[in-house]
Amino acid sequence: MTIIMNESGTKLLCNLDVYTHIISMFEMFSDEKYDKSDIIPQIILVKDSLGSEFCEFIKDEIFNMFSVLELNWDNSEYEKQLEYLSKSINQLDSEESEQKASVSVGSVPQKQIIYLNNPDFDSVEEKLKVIHLVKRIREMLKQNPDYFFLLRIIHNDIPQEIIEYLDIVFTIPYPTKIQRIEIFERLLENLAIHTVDITYLSELTEDSWNVNDLKRLVDIAFIQWKILNYTEFKAQLEREKDEEQVEQETEPSSDSNRTLLTKIPLTGEIFAELIKNNQIRPLSSYNSYKDFTNSKIPQVGKNDRETHPLNDGSFQSNSVTSFKGLGLAELDSFTSSQLYQYAAATKFEELTLILEKIDQARKLDDLDRTILADYAFILKDAPNRALLKLTNAKKTIDRIQKIAER
Repeated sequence: MTIIMNESGTKLLCNLDVYTHIISMFEMFSDEKYDKSDIIPQIILVKDSLGSEFCEFIKDEIFNMFSVLELNWDNSEYEKQLEYLSKSINQLDSEESEQKASVSVGSVPQKQIIYLNNPDFDSVEEKLKVIHLVKRIREMLKQNPDYFFLLRIIHNDIPQEIIEYLDIVFTIPYPTKIQRIEIFERLLENLAIHTVDITYLSELTEDSWNVNDLKRLVDIAFIQWKILNYTEFKAQLEREKDEEQVEQETEPSSDSNRTLLTKIPLTGEIFAELIKNNQIRPLSSYNSYKDFTNSKIPQVGKNDRETHPLNDGSFQSNSVTSFKGLGLAELDSFTSSQLYQYAAATKFEELTLILEKIDQARKLDDLDRTILADYAFILKDAPNRALLKLTNAKKTIDRIQKIAER
């Protein structure tokens, strides 16, 4: 697999053929020698898969070739952006006319991408809004080949009215078994881990696992492995203390200078246990935050539990059903502790802000909902309770790291 190195120095873990095609297309369009009289696809749809690297890819590989206008879909700001876009296109047309009439040729204006990232398709109104926008931009760009509209959608149900306005469609697939092997190899090499059968990991993670899912799996397995070794380390210290007391040694103990030694190897069994117990699942197996908030969940109090039991099938809300399907309805204390420690190690600040927003009944933005999809288990607890668990987990992780660095 050829690795794509981007401007920031990071590397894509999954170099899909479609990425190469997209790069080639935009490089061709950015070349001033490209014949504008040719057929130019200006309305471009990317059907993305949940958890892919496409967003990182376009920001590092495509956007540096163009001026970029990213539409703010969640508020009324995009209307002002469209007005600005319309004026910019009209101004560009005037400048080009002046340049053709002038003897001296001025600087060539940079070409522009109008980018809309995964707009909502959850209602008829939202779909109509997207259809109207695509039609409107199509009319704007019809006479100007220096502008392109890039629409990214993670949704299978794309309206026919949008399809008919598209010039070209790219589909981002999930990694294949061979690609998952290569991804695991890269991730584990970065952690200096060579004890895991990566072919076995690729078989554990079927085709619904995407790049970010595999990253999360490796991260949580690595943390679990560290915790297991720390637990063994503490048990070893206790045994040695007991032996010292029995032998009544005169030299003081040097526990504070002990190094945390790795005794338990990281193997595929740790990964398999995490997946088997539903401690981590691919993003595609979770419902979105909107599915939870749009569900009409009855308020069940102590006096209502007999008449509205959650386990007898009489109450089938989307949130409870999805939690039970993921094994999250019956989390034991150990599993809950491990999940919170993973969350604290990876997204402590972000989840803290999200929990505060939920507690204050404030609206979550797209990034909040994306993060929450990765850590949906925190919705099982009340926001203040989840925040307390998250804070305690962060303290535990910090203590483990300090001990490991000795």
